[in-house]
Amino acid sequence: MFRINVFSILILIIFIFYNVMLYSVHVTVLDVMSVESLAATYNILINIISLSISIVVLFKVLGEPRLKSLFLQSIQLVLIVHVTVFFLQFFVVYLTDYYIDFVHFFSGQNSRYLSYVKVGLIGMYRPTGLLVEPSTYFGVVFCLYMALKCSTYKIKRYIEYAVIASFLLTFSSVAYVVLVIYFVSRFNKLGIVTNAIIVLFFSILSVMYFSEITPHIEKIVNSSQIRIALVDYLINRDIDLLLLGPSMFGIEQQLYDLASGNISSATHYNRVASINDVGTLVFLMVKLGMTGILLYMVMLFLSLKNSKATYFFSVTLIKLSIMNPIFVMLLPLYFIKDNET
Repeated sequence: MFRINVFSILILIIFIFYNVMLYSVHVTVLDVMSVESLAATYNILINIISLSISIVVLFKVLGEPRLKSLFLQSIQLVLIVHVTVFFLQFFVVYLTDYYIDFVHFFSGQNSRYLSYVKVGLIGMYRPTGLLVEPSTYFGVVFCLYMALKCSTYKIKRYIEYAVIASFLLTFSSVAYVVLVIYFVSRFNKLGIVTNAIIVLFFSILSVMYFSEITPHIEKIVNSSQIRIALVDYLINRDIDLLLLGPSMFGIEQQLYDLASGNISSATHYNRVASINDVGTLVFLMVKLGMTGILLYMVMLFLSLKNSKATYFFSVTLIKLSIMNPIFVMLLPLYFIKDNET
């Protein structure tokens, strides 16, 4: 296991050095970086170094069976806390119309729990758990859930059902899309009865609440348009940005303006999606260009080699930045064979 740590340290050092050099070229020679990126340089560098150290430590933890077991138990405990808080909010708000906003209590920021689409008797409120919005709750908890699913750790069945139910009750567009992709990819492994129940449930739900679901589908389509616009922008970048990207330390000024709504009359793009809302593959394209796609394919291959590609691919679809500690610190679980630890 020591060899794995040495290799991971070497890779991370090369990765950081590469991004520093790439960033320096874009700042001093090409002068395309956004003002906001320049202001956040040192914070991003500290963040990358901290996350890199966390990954190296986690590789060591996963190499020790006892520590790995404790680590996975801790993940399940955190998962249970998130889901428990979610259902506490759910039942209280629907029984009393009072929402327990933990985010506001601790940070002063209001949770975005009011729904855009009402489905039958429920849907007016969308609990967010300990996070600020439903899609963020789904992203964080789905990461924790996939981390347990891709390991040898056995999740209690009732906990798993509660987790999936909470995903559905977020009424998050990205949650539905990712769950459909995940369950379809696992279709032949779930069993005939389970598959039949899933198909029957969603079929009945679609028929009963077609008129209520339609606006939700339209919302998914509308949000997809700005994501497609972002990909179109990335493909039509200047050759240096297309191939290498601006680095993990920031983005070019034009892309920042488009994503934040400060649209210049000199561009034909009306608006593009935020880079933190488009999944891992597009995020890496934004930061590292075609090199980012290559990096993603390498990670996908490593997870495929360990029979964990479905879990890794599903996680990379969520609206959670690759720089998020929850996302990064759980990555090693997808790249290490369970029988090696």
